[in-house]
Amino acid sequence: MELLKEPRELPSPTHEVIVVLEEVHLAVDHIDTTPRSHEIISYHRIAKADEIRCRIQCASIVIATQAVITAESLGEAPYLRKTVILHNEIRTVDESGDNSWKRQHSLALKMQTANGHPPCSIEDEIVGIIGYGHIGKRLEIFCKALGMEVLVSERKGTGPARSVNERITKRTPFNEVIKKATVLFISCISNKSTRNMIDKAELSAMRPEAIIVNVSRGNVINTEEVIKALRDQRISGAAADVFDQEPASTEEDSAFLAESTKDLNLTFSPHVGYFSTKTVVTMKQMVREQIRNFVNGDFRKFGA
Repeated sequence: MELLKEPRELPSPTHEVIVVLEEVHLAVDHIDTTPRSHEIISYHRIAKADEIRCRIQCASIVIATQAVITAESLGEAPYLRKTVILHNEIRTVDESGDNSWKRQHSLALKMQTANGHPPCSIEDEIVGIIGYGHIGKRLEIFCKALGMEVLVSERKGTGPARSVNERITKRTPFNEVIKKATVLFISCISNKSTRNMIDKAELSAMRPEAIIVNVSRGNVINTEEVIKALRDQRISGAAADVFDQEPASTEEDSAFLAESTKDLNLTFSPHVGYFSTKTVVTMKQMVREQIRNFVNGDFRKFGA
């Protein structure tokens, strides 16, 4: 077994610790994390759950080729599960050099859900997935591997819908998913039927532990109603990779970005969830195919 390697510096807002578990399959170098610094800790091959667990506790980024990341191998992994609010609490100090942790002696209550309870253990999480395309299917695999219960939603108001080639998957009625989920992933397409699909009625039916993660399109949820639900402590949090108007920077683009929402449990990313080596290759291939179809006069193959 390879000896445990310690980082020169723990992860922070200015530094990333990248752990490569299987250098035998993929050697990583020339990584650009500007403006953050970084260091790479590489192992020849780490595959056993207990070996993985102890080696990724210092990591903010883990690269695994064949190693399976499960609830057992993940462990606590504080820098992979870090919460933005607690991170900011620790990094924000007053004129005396004290942060709120030092002043209050504990920040555990910051982790409470909207009903004042501690957060769910991972095996108690119920994941609802609305939109069962490539993203939804991958989310199902990840969440089940971590020991979460997964509910794949039927279409709102219309029941199940499957393509001919889709594997048979048990679907749960939309309203039942809304009521049961502690984590709700939205990864459906945007059209007239999905606009404001998550609105006041759905938010009122959710559990107070619920966290909404939108990787679909901004208009699939009623952003202002989500803010009200957070403010009234009817749900516990929301995360979004997409916004009503993009690029987004102010309240005019999205109600999420109003000054008054800075105290809410909101986490954002700038529509980068799609960005990976595979998706870039796929998009280039699609462009080449569309050009070829156009040149050949085969307009039937153009997608709407």
